[in-house]
Amino acid sequence: MSARNVIEFQLNGEKIEARNISPNTTLLEFLRGRSLTGSKEGCAEGDCGACSVAIIDRDANGKPTYRAINSCLVPICLLAGRDVISVEGVGCSANMHPVQRTMAEGYGSQCGYCTPGFICSLFEGFYRDDLKTGDDLDEQLAGNLCRCTGYRPIRDAALAAFSNRLSTIGDDTFASRLKNFDNDPGAAEYEFAGEKFFRPTSLTELLRLRKENPEARLIAGATELGLDITKRYKKFPTLISVEAVSELKEIKSTATEWHIGAAVTLTEIEDQLGEEFPALGDMLRVFGSRQIRNRATMGGNIVTASPIGDSAPVLLALDAKVVLASASGDRTLPIEEFFIS
Repeated sequence: MSARNVIEFQLNGEKIEARNISPNTTLLEFLRGRSLTGSKEGCAEGDCGACSVAIIDRDANGKPTYRAINSCLVPICLLAGRDVISVEGVGCSANMHPVQRTMAEGYGSQCGYCTPGFICSLFEGFYRDDLKTGDDLDEQLAGNLCRCTGYRPIRDAALAAFSNRLSTIGDDTFASRLKNFDNDPGAAEYEFAGEKFFRPTSLTELLRLRKENPEARLIAGATELGLDITKRYKKFPTLISVEAVSELKEIKSTATEWHIGAAVTLTEIEDQLGEEFPALGDMLRVFGSRQIRNRATMGGNIVTASPIGDSAPVLLALDAKVVLASASGDRTLPIEEFFIS
């Protein structure tokens, strides 16, 4: 995963050992520094999708799946132990992936600046079992902006690729990679030039690290905190990731209520709870883009306490409760009492 002086992960099937690099460096910066310049910076805030790449994650049922994410927002330390695919890893002119081929044949690119990001979003969609309607397709592409080609040829290219995916996916190397995937992110620790990163795997360990590092910032998907890095040029001296804490990654139910871990992604929540709670599902459908929801967490959205936070109105209407954990124990508050200002 990562030792004190190295961040290890897979990039396009190659083992990467990142050394002597700030843990605040974004994945996009790292990729472009390695001459993988297909990923572009457009907005630097997760809106345009030009920086999109894919990672292997797990869906709400624990099945390995590809997820498109915004590489401009993700600090490289969060990639420790992960499997990353940039557009260069999706394919090339000599060995094109079906989504690339249909984009080329359908004239889905003019200037080409946004095209690699579209390809990575289409790459995720190609391996989704639940992408079945035109609305699903539009939702898959909603996080990618195009200023010159127009969306119709891109959408047509997606439909052409997806219509044939069942006949081509059987001997696909990317499908095989999912089938053989067993490398979930675990414990990690990294330090460079006085900047530290920790990723504990239990709530007890998280609370201990938080006590020992009171200046630390907790980080999950980085869709909010990443803006401090890309827009405000902040460097956080200590980051503690919550995304490997097992207690915070669960969605479970009792006879009377659902329990959602603070580090569960919005995509997982939508997949598992969207039908039972239509208001929640409708809200999540228009919450940012798919790339954002693939990383963003409900806990992160709540604790920022933004006056324009998307989840708060729905949770307030549903009379949700918040379970607050500390070293001295847990306490439960109605969510309206959690927001104090």
